Amino acid sequence: MNAPIAAISDEALAQLVFESQDTERCVKAPPSDLFERLRQFMALYRDLAAKPLGPGLLYQIRRAEEAQFQALDRKLVVGRLSKSDYHPAGCDLSCDDQLMSRHHFEIELVDGLYLLRDLRARNGTFLNQQPERITEAVLKEGDIISAGSRAFIFLGDDAGLRVEVG
Repeated sequence: MNAPIAAISDEALAQLVFESQDTERCVKAPPSDLFERLRQFMALYRDLAAKPLGPGLLYQIRRAEEAQFQALDRKLVVGRLSKSDYHPAGCDLSCDDQLMSRHHFEIELVDGLYLLRDLRARNGTFLNQQPERITEAVLKEGDIISAGSRAFIFLGDDAGLRVEVG
């Protein structure tokens, strides 16, 4: 808009004010935990020996141990029960954590979106440190999944290509 304000009709000016107010209501402040989530992500990502090139979960077994990466394909089940000949229906990613259920949560690729589903875990599955348990949620890059005493950070399809750690 290059015209002087006096040259704008009352209708055009009213429309401009209306649109700017509408736009202002749509802009949301970042979540209060955004910087903590970024700090956790960067610390874990920096410590990875090999940088991932696809979707997956970043996590640590214990705080003192190095970061791990679990790649995602079409479906990933996470919980306490490990796969074995005795338990062929065990989890793809098993965690020795008594606060996790045997099958705690799953992530599944559905129509190009990664869906997080709680598998009726006794202690629940939480997303981005929110107090409400989730039953199902669409994951976004950098989301933090809390289950038992563990935290997992979701990396999207091209996380390894976009994240640079100096």
